[in-house]
Amino acid sequence: MQDAGLLIREPAEHDRRVMVVHLTDKGHAMREPITAMWQALEEASTRNLSAQQEESFVGTAYTIIDAINSRPLPHEEST
Repeated sequence: MQDAGLLIREPAEHDRRVMVVHLTDKGHAMREPITAMWQALEEASTRNLSAQQEESFVGTAYTIIDAINSRPLPHEEST
């Protein structure tokens, strides 16, 4: 993302070992189109679902997200 000019990384003033990440103007400009894209995807994904199916679909999606976020990182698996 840095190579694409979407963000910059710079050392923190309080601790030069810490890197602070900021969106560039180009990165900020992409927020609205990306949000619109995700909204369109969500609408397309649930268009033909009943309310109960949509609730189940969203619940399953959050379960998948939780599983991905709680998985051990490669360096944690070997310890």
